[in-house]
Amino acid sequence: MTNQPSTDSLDAGSPPAPVRWTWFGSTLRRNAIPALLTGAACLLLALLGRTDRDKELYEGVSHRYRFHAIPVAISQVYHHREHDYTSSTKLAHRFQDTKLDLDSLIWEMIWFPPKDDTETYYWTADDRGLSDYVALAFRLYGPKTKSLTKFYFLILGAAVAFFAIGYWRNPGVLLIPILVLFGMLALAQTLKLRTQLPSGVFEWQEEIALHESRMFDLLAMISWFHLALLAVAPRVTRATWLTAAPQAALILFLYHARSSLAWEYLALMSMIGVRVGGWCWRRLVKANRPTLDEVARPVVVGVLVIASLAALGSYKRSTYNPVYFQELGPRTFWHNALMGFCYHPELRDSLSVTVSDQEIAKLIIRHMQETNDPRLNPSWELNTMMNSLGGHCRFDWRTYEQVAKEIYLSVWREHPNEAMSCYAYYKPLNIYALGKLRIGMLEQVADTHQSRTLLPGFLFAIFGLVAATIFARRSPEFREEYRAAFRVALGILPFSLIPGIAFYAAVTTLACFYIGFVVVLGFALVGVALGVCAVAARLVSLAERFHAPALPVRVGN
Repeated sequence: MTNQPSTDSLDAGSPPAPVRWTWFGSTLRRNAIPALLTGAACLLLALLGRTDRDKELYEGVSHRYRFHAIPVAISQVYHHREHDYTSSTKLAHRFQDTKLDLDSLIWEMIWFPPKDDTETYYWTADDRGLSDYVALAFRLYGPKTKSLTKFYFLILGAAVAFFAIGYWRNPGVLLIPILVLFGMLALAQTLKLRTQLPSGVFEWQEEIALHESRMFDLLAMISWFHLALLAVAPRVTRATWLTAAPQAALILFLYHARSSLAWEYLALMSMIGVRVGGWCWRRLVKANRPTLDEVARPVVVGVLVIASLAALGSYKRSTYNPVYFQELGPRTFWHNALMGFCYHPELRDSLSVTVSDQEIAKLIIRHMQETNDPRLNPSWELNTMMNSLGGHCRFDWRTYEQVAKEIYLSVWREHPNEAMSCYAYYKPLNIYALGKLRIGMLEQVADTHQSRTLLPGFLFAIFGLVAATIFARRSPEFREEYRAAFRVALGILPFSLIPGIAFYAAVTTLACFYIGFVVVLGFALVGVALGVCAVAARLVSLAERFHAPALPVRVGN
């Protein structure tokens, strides 16, 4: 009779329970949430690049690039001109012939520049840092217009990567890149329909590309969220600190190229101020001292912002041509503010203004003539002003801005009701109309199947919302991070209206507001879904208690 191993001996030698997760499995499980959300953001970034290629948005090079930034970059990069943000005059004037193909002209001016080109071309009344954007794009991807878009996606991809690395352990905020990129994808579908977008009193005719400098605040949006969350989020990791510096550098570089990004700095410093006010309230009223981490994070972000802006100012003083600090001055502000009065019917008629540089220049000349302004001289005439923008002559734009400011303030003194209603009623009404038109254009693109990227992008965005809802239900920390990100998104929304309210309403000035609205809407949908799930779970629990069988009652012994 053979000896068979007993069942008892097998049971005794076997492990008490199987090992469910190896080290690889536990790591995969721990990183599943951030990996899924970051993957959805990367796919949306790829779809945005595909949209730019399919719709040939990269071909839209604005006059700021063509007339100023590209000639300055070529002079400095390929002809070794001093890096003072000027160009050679003959070379720059060649780019003012808009009938010539831009790529061919770039190649020609690199290899066969005009001879005896010794005069200096000064870049008038604009952000000269845009030439650094062009120079870096040409150095990295070659001297062609498509390089501007490639560099744009390099910056955007870097911002997404830094955000994902910094907040990998805070997955509750990783929904932000998904919503921002989906909003940008939806906006890109309609940029070619620009001539169908009347802005109340004018119609935008110029080509609009993703790399349009007037929309650089949108390019900086993800980096801005990174710094804002570092200041106010409930908790951060060491990776968040390490990636904050490059994000701040990206915003600073874009601000150098387009100073209208200043509203993002204002929004960030305002949130830090609210945070500091919260400390004072807790310390003085509730006698609750904040932790060192709560104090350090917003203070460090504020110091980082202030130090970076100071460093940029010092850089400009040391590198800009001295003429830029004299009569040419910085980029115009009050000139654009005067344009904004055209949205009020009465102010538009009384001032004879519209969204036109020439009409504002005529207003200023007329005002100086009527008031016998002693600063008026023969150079103050329309042709001289407009020709100076192309470097054909010189004009005192610093004094021009002073006069524009005086006229702007006089409108508030003499017509306070009309000025107030312009900002409080007519401009918001126009912004709403523009948003409604954009939605109509997007519906048109979807109905006519003119885009192969819109539907996949919508599905990836829905996936992000559903995944965030599921994860938020299971993790209290996720919900806490989600609420902090929601508050930050709500905080940036009113500030994103500043360019459209202060100046004029167009897709270039309101892009951040519309994308910010998409972010807020996405977080709101997750909140509604969480509320519905909580109510449903409560109803199920009550139903189970109501239908539970009664326990038997024992009688006697």
